[in-house]
Amino acid sequence: MSLTKFKIERTGQHFYYDNQSSVLLDDKKNRLALPAVDPSAKDELEEYFGQTTKVDTPHTIKITLGHGCNYSCDYCLQKDIGNPNERPANGMTPMLIQHIRRALKLHDVERIELWGGETLLYWKDIKSLMTEFDREDITWYIPTNGTPLHMKHIDFFMALKGRVAIGISHDGPGHERLRGKEFIHKKVDIFRRIQDECYPKIQFSFNCVISKTNYDLFAINDYFKKYISETGLKPINLTFELGRVYDSEMANNSTHHVISGEDIPKYTKILREYLRQHLVQMKETGLNKKGELLANSLFHYHGVIPFARSLRNEKVPLIRSNCGADDSRLISLDLHGNVHACQNTDDSFIGGSLLNLDGVVISRISVDREDFCGDCPVLRLCKSSCPLELGSAVFHTNHAIEFAHYSEIQLMAFQLLFESEITIET
Repeated sequence: MSLTKFKIERTGQHFYYDNQSSVLLDDKKNRLALPAVDPSAKDELEEYFGQTTKVDTPHTIKITLGHGCNYSCDYCLQKDIGNPNERPANGMTPMLIQHIRRALKLHDVERIELWGGETLLYWKDIKSLMTEFDREDITWYIPTNGTPLHMKHIDFFMALKGRVAIGISHDGPGHERLRGKEFIHKKVDIFRRIQDECYPKIQFSFNCVISKTNYDLFAINDYFKKYISETGLKPINLTFELGRVYDSEMANNSTHHVISGEDIPKYTKILREYLRQHLVQMKETGLNKKGELLANSLFHYHGVIPFARSLRNEKVPLIRSNCGADDSRLISLDLHGNVHACQNTDDSFIGGSLLNLDGVVISRISVDREDFCGDCPVLRLCKSSCPLELGSAVFHTNHAIEFAHYSEIQLMAFQLLFESEITIET
């Protein structure tokens, strides 16, 4: 048993967090009085996680349409950049549709994600795939840098049976320096239409990378609050992604943007205060999204509140990776029908072909880093970082900021549960 000791400042009492079983213990190391565990879901689903194989009944399908992009973001590893034109239909798309129909049973599919490059540059392929696989209980996810988003896309999405979530990459005050020319002032009519006429069938969020030169969360929040105020839009959700290295060669355009060294304590100080103010705002206004701080993934989604809720329910997430690469019901494909470790990997991470699904084995991923991560107090949140085997230098570079980042989320979840400031003792 590996335990981390915490102090509840309001009462002076202590409690322990079991780093391996992810449960809370009182100061006598007995399990805290929390609702009983319901093991049925775990028993039913456990066989699907920690896997390097894939089943023919997926719940999520990710399709990479190509690597073309009209932007040249500082931290991106895409190679085909600069061409702003919509691409012609790919001749492989109809064949991929046939392969999916032949190889997979689609009755359990809940989510289909379409990826680029810049996804909307592959509009003709998007329409073909959406038309073919659309149904009422499917959510489509479209990541985009936002610049090619037009009313014609919204018209088409509204005609679908399924729901559409659009993730717009934008780094707030760091956008022009890190990504490219500002554009969101040109898209106000589109965003307003989504909010006023299309919600909840179509939803969008702004997705921000927390990087070495753009980690002031308050400045990012203020940037979008000002945008909302100036345009009259309703509150917008923010999705934050912690900048990490995803390149085994430690390429400068990837590594340079990861928070490191003396910037780590500076960032964690900002993060702690940002989460604390969210907690204060929640107590004052609830979760009605009317406060000064916009709803976001660090506090509301995938962060503080979900983690606190999972502890209260004693429900340990079964997924072992932070992206689902170990979930046998998640399949990442390219247009040739190759099964990849994830949508962002090159051909060296191909595990086989969709047409021979029984022979697919996802290689070069690690979903069990027990030697390093087994006793880590934030393993449940971090999930051992990116599961791709990219070398020890990449892993340790990412670990340094991830440990600090998730420690703050954990502390604030404890503060929410115990209604007190929490300090770590051991």
